Amino acid sequence: MLRTVLFVVALVAASPVFAAPNHAPTVPQGAELSRFPVVAGEEVPKTAKQEYELEAKLGLRPIVLRTSLKAFNHYRRDNSWRYEEIGKGAIVLVDSTGIIRYKADCWNRLVVERSWLDGFLAWGGGMIAEWFPLLIFAAGFTLGTLWRRRRPHQVIPAPPHPANQ
Repeated sequence: MLRTVLFVVALVAASPVFAAPNHAPTVPQGAELSRFPVVAGEEVPKTAKQEYELEAKLGLRPIVLRTSLKAFNHYRRDNSWRYEEIGKGAIVLVDSTGIIRYKADCWNRLVVERSWLDGFLAWGGGMIAEWFPLLIFAAGFTLGTLWRRRRPHQVIPAPPHPANQ
C-alpha cells in the first residue's frame, strides 16, 4: 500500500502540470548582455551583408550543432526568456571562446547554462562518452574472465575463530 501511495505521489510530482514553467521573467545568469545584446526590431539583419557585418562586429562565427542542447532562448514578442531544446543541426553563432550566443536564423539571443561538467567535456569527456560502451564491455569481459578462472577446489579454508569454538 505504501509503495502504491509513493508511486502515485511521484507520478503527480513529475507531471507537466506541476512542473516549473519553461520561461524565466528575468535575464538568465551568465548572459553577458553588455557584450552580446539582444538584437531587436530594426537591428535584426535582413540581408547577408548586414548579417556578416554584425557577426564581424560581435566577433561571432556560425557552427552547426552536432547534438541538441537546452538553452534559454529570448523571445522578442513578449521580451521573455524560455528554456527550450535547440535541435541537432541548428545553426548557431558562437563567440571566440566557443560559447553559443545567438540562433543564426532569427538572431534570438541564447544563453546556455554552464556547469563544472562543461570544462570536463571540452577537455576530453566527449571522447570518454564515445568510448564508454567499449570500456564497459572490456570491464565486463575482464571480470567475467577472472570469475571463470577461480579455482574453488584450491581454496584453503581459514581455521575457525577461537571465540566460535
